[in-house]
Amino acid sequence: MKRKIIFMSLLLVVLLAGAVLTGCDGPTLPGEYQGDPANIPTVGEGDITFRLEVTDPDGDVTAWYVRTNYDNVGDALLAVNLIAGDYFAGGMGLLVVSANGIIADFNADGAWWGVYVDGEMSAVGVSGITPEDGITVALVYSVG
Repeated sequence: MKRKIIFMSLLLVVLLAGAVLTGCDGPTLPGEYQGDPANIPTVGEGDITFRLEVTDPDGDVTAWYVRTNYDNVGDALLAVNLIAGDYFAGGMGLLVVSANGIIADFNADGAWWGVYVDGEMSAVGVSGITPEDGITVALVYSVG
C-alpha cells in the first residue's frame, strides 16, 4: 500500500511538471486582451477613463474604455450596463453577478467573478475600487 501511494505521488509530480513545461493553456489572465487597442469602444461620460476587461468562461477577453465621474468602479460599470449585481447587506459592497451579460452563478456551479486591478487580484470588490485614469480593471469568470 505504501509503495502504491509513493508511486501515485511520483506520477502526480511528473504529470504536473509536464503540464508546467509544456505550457498548458489555461484561461486568459487579466491584461492579455489580444484585440486591436484602436478598436476598443468607449462607454460612459466623465473626466476619468479606465479600462475594463471581461474574461468569459472560454477565456476570451472583451475590453472597453469607461469614462466616469462616479467615485467607485462598481457604480461606473452599473451606469453603463456592463455589469449587474446585488449589494451586500450592511454596506459590504456590490457582488458582481453578471459581466458583459454573462452570469456567474456560484450556487449552480461554483462560478464567480474575480476582480483584478492592473493584473493583481483586488483585495476589495468593484465598489471599493476608486476609478483612476489609466488603470485596468478586469473581471475574470472563475469556477471553484
